Amino acid sequence: MRKRASGRQSAGAALALAGVVAFANSAIAGFRFVIWGDATDLLGYVVTSAAQMRQLKPQPSLNLFVGDLYDKGFNLAAAKALKAAMDGDAGNGLSGTMFPVRGNHDTAGGARATTGWQNYFDMGRRVSGGDSSKGIRGIGGSNYTCMAGCDSLTYSFDYQNSHFVGMDIPGDVTLVTSNQLRWLDRDLTAAEGRGLQHGFLFWHGPVYACGNRRRATEAPAAMIAVLNKHAMLSAIFGGHAHVSAWTHMSSNRIVTIEHPFEAFIVPPVAESLASLSGTNRCDYGEGNIRGFLTVDVNGPEFTVSFLVQDNPSPRFTRTFTSSAEAMEGRGQRRKSESRPKTAE
Repeated sequence: MRKRASGRQSAGAALALAGVVAFANSAIAGFRFVIWGDATDLLGYVVTSAAQMRQLKPQPSLNLFVGDLYDKGFNLAAAKALKAAMDGDAGNGLSGTMFPVRGNHDTAGGARATTGWQNYFDMGRRVSGGDSSKGIRGIGGSNYTCMAGCDSLTYSFDYQNSHFVGMDIPGDVTLVTSNQLRWLDRDLTAAEGRGLQHGFLFWHGPVYACGNRRRATEAPAAMIAVLNKHAMLSAIFGGHAHVSAWTHMSSNRIVTIEHPFEAFIVPPVAESLASLSGTNRCDYGEGNIRGFLTVDVNGPEFTVSFLVQDNPSPRFTRTFTSSAEAMEGRGQRRKSESRPKTAE
């Protein structure tokens, strides 16, 4: 994965910060999505962030929620209250374009909470003829699939030039199962066969944690082995650590990584804050803030911006190029790189 140097931005990246997604070639698909997480029924904070998202220009085509929507597991009353907080007075609010995964708080209540979650979000039915204003059909997505028995829990879909994968890992990334990794391998292989440029993965626990809550937790070797097979992987998003961070993942971070990618920790929208006393495990990081991320996709490039609640100006922003594109550009002369190369 290549990144653009600090203080130097493409024209598209600069305009994205101003609220405009611009494209050098009108044939290149471009869109925005938002990532947020860790709400735990603290609705006042959700109202604040949702209102801020509704002021974004351009508006996000979809939003990903990286877990802990609810404090004590899924129940219908909490789901309705959170929906109202997200949507405000908007008739087609954020809840209709939200694609969530579960966090540790969401699993309280056991099997009943799991069934309630699946019945409520029910992404498979939306694909096959549910409310056309919501879910994957509503945003113009396609190729929805899920792990057997895990509809609306571990699933994937395509949108424009990108493939999105949400995985039900409700805690640290080390909880991932061998069945999930086999499914992920097959799913990414199929997406690559469709010629997509980006793979965006999301679940609750960071793939490479930092901060005083999750400390040095990181992806197990079996997960890295699967990720190494798929050059389309652009970025992985997680929450759970209650800090805000970006780490360029190469063999400098985990020695077995062959295809570099970007890892992001999404700041909490509401839950208790955590400190980040050192940045040795990240390339950018801050603790004790609430907010969310925006991602502007422009062909092979994507620009990630960290926003803080009640502040329209990004706290930090960076533009990246997909691993597959970067590898093709250098003739795949080598599989790994020690640090991101500066784009000239």
